[in-house]
Amino acid sequence: LAIKEKALGGDHPSTATSLNNLAGLYESMGRFADALPLLRRALRIVSVSDVTDRSREHGAIEHLAKMSANLAGFLDKHGGEAATDEAIFYYKLSVNTRQRLRAGAKGLDQATRDSLTRQLADPYYELAKLLVRRGRLAESERVLFLLKESELHGYLRRNGAAAGELAALSWTPTEEAYQRALDEVARLWRAFEQKRAEVLERVRQGRLARDAAEVLALEAEPSQLDNRTGNLMNDAVTHFTEASRKLWEARQQGFELTRTALADKLAEIAKHTPAVTAGCNLIQHAD
Repeated sequence: LAIKEKALGGDHPSTATSLNNLAGLYESMGRFADALPLLRRALRIVSVSDVTDRSREHGAIEHLAKMSANLAGFLDKHGGEAATDEAIFYYKLSVNTRQRLRAGAKGLDQATRDSLTRQLADPYYELAKLLVRRGRLAESERVLFLLKESELHGYLRRNGAAAGELAALSWTPTEEAYQRALDEVARLWRAFEQKRAEVLERVRQGRLARDAAEVLALEAEPSQLDNRTGNLMNDAVTHFTEASRKLWEARQQGFELTRTALADKLAEIAKHTPAVTAGCNLIQHAD
């Protein structure tokens, strides 16, 4: 990790891979507090790549699919009940990314497509289980629907989708807000990378001194962006937990209202229904 950070930079995808692997080692040692920041940083690095621009992917989509699932799995195993909704978000991100990977195999033979589906399937199942745990059954069913290859192609044919376009999971309002915040941070990181490349090129050409104020300011910017990203990701669990609490309270209130209305209806029916004496007819058998 130290060598990659020095040779390639702290924001290189290969650096993210080392962060991810080191986090896995820490997890196996029970050092969960050391592992989680590395997983978040690794995901942040690969999220910066503009995966909506196919000309710039360079494997970024595979990294995003794997590392978002790794973070989701870690949160599910070690984050407690409070981290469940955050884990759901990252599993959704992984599944939507894997849908794009599967889109690239749509023209291949059935055996190859089936093999790819099996390789990519685990986050679909894990997400479905978490959604069931949260009582979000319709979303769980949708996840499993996307995984079924035959229905997926049927869906594409019915909707006239072009190659490379696959159905994706929708976000809840809280998830969508968090996704927008992550997208904005990723946009800022991409803008910084572009600006850094331009400044370093001017330094290389001798048009700008290495100790110029512009260069020094540039060196401080990654730390500021990293803090902003870290705070955003660390605060996510609070927002997801609050949203989950409000949803649970709304469901409880709906249940109580329904139960009260049903009790009132039964009482009304009872007032207008004559009492019925239950009896039984004895059948006498001949000796």
